Amino acid sequence: MATSIDRGLVHNKTTTAANVLHFFNGRGLNEAVYGEAKSFASLDYIPCRRRAANEVFTLSTMLAHNLSRELQMQVVEPTRRTSTTRAPHYELKTLGTLRHLLLRRAGRLTRPQGRLHLATLASGVARQEFESIYDSLAA
Repeated sequence: MATSIDRGLVHNKTTTAANVLHFFNGRGLNEAVYGEAKSFASLDYIPCRRRAANEVFTLSTMLAHNLSRELQMQVVEPTRRTSTTRAPHYELKTLGTLRHLLLRRAGRLTRPQGRLHLATLASGVARQEFESIYDSLAA
């Protein structure tokens, strides 16, 4: 049994029907961003019974997610150009990848010369990532 999908689109674009269809079909790429935010930034979690606390939690997780994306966009160059499907310009790492690569490191707090210092054992990949972030933000 064959199934058909019928859809109707209302838009204000002055272009061809094929371009409009490509544009609307490409909107599904945003679902990956929402899925990442739910999985790695806990946007699907309601921690309290109070609305104000839940709002603060949700806003802070959204801020952390957006900050990680913005910092990555400051560090890397766009890898894609504008396309009809509106593919993202940047190939960004997920929060889970960043957490595993950069934050889940054994470290030791020391106080050399009276100043607090966090020393970590960064592998080659993590060291390169930290150095590229530092160099990009320092420029």
